[in-house]
Amino acid sequence: MCEHGISHDCCKCNNIENYNAKLIESQKLLNKLEKQYPTNQFRISPTKGSVQKKIGKCFIKVCEHNQVTSNCIICQGGSVCEHNTIRYRCRKCRGGAYCIHNKIKYRCKDCGGSQICVHNRISYYCKECKGKGICQHGKQKNSCKQCGGSAFCKHNKIKYGCKQCGGSSICKHNKLKALCRDCGGSRYCKHDKLKQRCSQCEGSQICKHGNRKTRCFDCKQGSGICSICNVRLVQKDNVCRRCHPSYVEICSQSSKIGCEFIDKLELVTGMTIKHKHVDRKAKKWDGEEYRLKEWKRKAVDGYIPKDQITGHPFLPSSSDLIIEFLGDEYHGHPTKWEKEINWLGRCYIELFDDTENKFKKMKKFGYNILYVWENDYKNLKSCADLLSVCRFFKNKIEF
Repeated sequence: MCEHGISHDCCKCNNIENYNAKLIESQKLLNKLEKQYPTNQFRISPTKGSVQKKIGKCFIKVCEHNQVTSNCIICQGGSVCEHNTIRYRCRKCRGGAYCIHNKIKYRCKDCGGSQICVHNRISYYCKECKGKGICQHGKQKNSCKQCGGSAFCKHNKIKYGCKQCGGSSICKHNKLKALCRDCGGSRYCKHDKLKQRCSQCEGSQICKHGNRKTRCFDCKQGSGICSICNVRLVQKDNVCRRCHPSYVEICSQSSKIGCEFIDKLELVTGMTIKHKHVDRKAKKWDGEEYRLKEWKRKAVDGYIPKDQITGHPFLPSSSDLIIEFLGDEYHGHPTKWEKEINWLGRCYIELFDDTENKFKKMKKFGYNILYVWENDYKNLKSCADLLSVCRFFKNKIEF
């Protein structure tokens, strides 16, 4: 062992001049890395003279790109294979990280990898095992907008697909790389069509009759067939214009069935209710949903001022009346709670709680609230019994 505490191959002892020259270069690199990566901890090796970064409990030699020298693809380190990948993780080179099924060993279900739980899922992302990767909303933490998941950028979009951030999936033509014909997008086949929609390539969206599954008349199960006449292809809203010229387009902020309920309520009560109305003759929506003066951000389905209600046998006249139609899917009816999440990715229980909190807040402002569930309304046999399915909100939503 030499005077520097090294048993063999000591740079100081072998060539002090080369060591000093290397030390000057390493000092420059150290200053550069500390400016670019202030959160990382760097040092100069006391014996080798190279720049090292603290990874875990150890200091490992790194290059100017802040990568482990042997693993740096740009510097072509010793652990990088001919496919420009770390050899251990390269599928083409049959790297040691992959099993016989060409999957990562510890995540392979067939091999019973160490990260696979009893439910045959990756334990970190398993809801039933209460994995650490699942947030309170029942979603993966990194892909949950409400939790500010790491997968989202400052524009509230997926990072790699955000054009404003120049995500990794965006090409020089400002399109998704996979869907850019100029870049030879991976989603296009040799016939210059989307792979899943190409009949020559037998894409996944092509049925046994050689047609698109959603638009095949012989299959009669596609969403592209008119839901009313079951014959023509849709143009919008799953209904064709040719055979149904009086059809009114769906409005994203209001529901037709909710408008229908309020129209019937007007007939039964004899009241004029302010709401967004479907004009089938003009084939358009009329009016706007009422917004409370105290809470303009939230719109309500219907509104009646108290001076119009005075003397009515059923409706209370103590204050203004708010009318709400609660769709089962969008307000989380308890019969849906077993499914946990709706088609929009929202938790049913959470939707129910949000609706109840909205009602409580409006109640504090001094409004009376009348509401009806979609399920109750659809099971109604006659319009005369309409008021029997309506409820007034007191402290909690009933069902």
